[in-house]
Amino acid sequence: MEVGSIEVIKRLVELDFGVSIVPRVAVQHEIKQGTLKAIRVFGKEDWRMMGIVYPRKGITSVAAEAFLRLLKKA
Repeated sequence: MEVGSIEVIKRLVELDFGVSIVPRVAVQHEIKQGTLKAIRVFGKEDWRMMGIVYPRKGITSVAAEAFLRLLKKA
C-alpha cells in the first residue's frame, strides 16, 4: 500500500495494518507514548538515519515478521 502522509502511516501501523519505514523524528511522540516501537535499520554511516516502526504489541502477520527479520539483518 502506498500512502503519502506520515500521520496516516503511523495510524495504520498503530491499528495493526503492518509495518513501515519512516524518519525516526516523525514517531518520537508515539514511541514515548508507547503506541509504536522502533528499531534502527540503517546506521550512522548511511546518508540518512532510518528505522522501522510497528505496533507495540508486536507483529501478527507472517509476511511482516519475515520483513522485520530481513531488515534486522541489514
